[in-house]
Amino acid sequence: LFSALPSLPHLEVLNLSGISVPGRDRLGGVYLTRTQTQNLENFLQKSSKLKTLKIPNIDVYRASAYIFRKLPPTLQDLDLKGCCVMPHQVDGLLKSVTRCSGLTSLVLSENNLYAYKYVEDFFKSLPQTLKILKLRWCGLNGHQATALFKRLPLLKNLHTLDLSNNTLNELQSNACQECLPQSLERVDLSTCYITREQSEILLDTMSTLKKLQEVRLDSSPYINVESLQKLNNLPDLKAIFVRNSGLIERPAGIANNIEVYI
Repeated sequence: LFSALPSLPHLEVLNLSGISVPGRDRLGGVYLTRTQTQNLENFLQKSSKLKTLKIPNIDVYRASAYIFRKLPPTLQDLDLKGCCVMPHQVDGLLKSVTRCSGLTSLVLSENNLYAYKYVEDFFKSLPQTLKILKLRWCGLNGHQATALFKRLPLLKNLHTLDLSNNTLNELQSNACQECLPQSLERVDLSTCYITREQSEILLDTMSTLKKLQEVRLDSSPYINVESLQKLNNLPDLKAIFVRNSGLIERPAGIANNIEVYI
């Protein structure tokens, strides 16, 4: 497979989800040989029509700084979850993504973005076509999170947002106000260490999202039950997840048609 990739520059879909390389599996993913990595890199440099690139848990740490610098602007669906993107690869990746003006799905979960200054500019330039954004466990700092939350209202097609397992307690409180787009259907802020003030502001904002179907706030000890009750009026809300958040029983006052997981 990898040896053939450089000869397929007009390929539109490359989906390696669930791939297994004999003798190269690691916990949760796959190590590629140097030759396999070079073939993947050569393919990405030459690709001209690629719309879908899904290589979750494919370890790219052996690749050069150029592996993601020329991602084709035709990309619509990009999944690099757990790819161990290295420091010398990050800037090229983020700049390439901002050139993908038709991108609808972006998954960068489990790649450490904490130390990179360009991340703030990247968030300010996220394509407005995005429908799915997953940044779970990316180590976002307060400045990065603030830049992202200020951009979110402009992503008017976004229906799925996963920011779980990022430390957001340094997020500026004013960035929490009216920070979520009205198109949002699913939001996950589990284990984000949000403060009591942040949780109240965020739940106030969520209470205005008429399309919201699922809210995940697991491991959020400062959740205010009264603020949760504000979600009762959302017509499509089906589930609230507040596991490991200090609640021992279903909060009083939550509408019966809403499942609460504690």
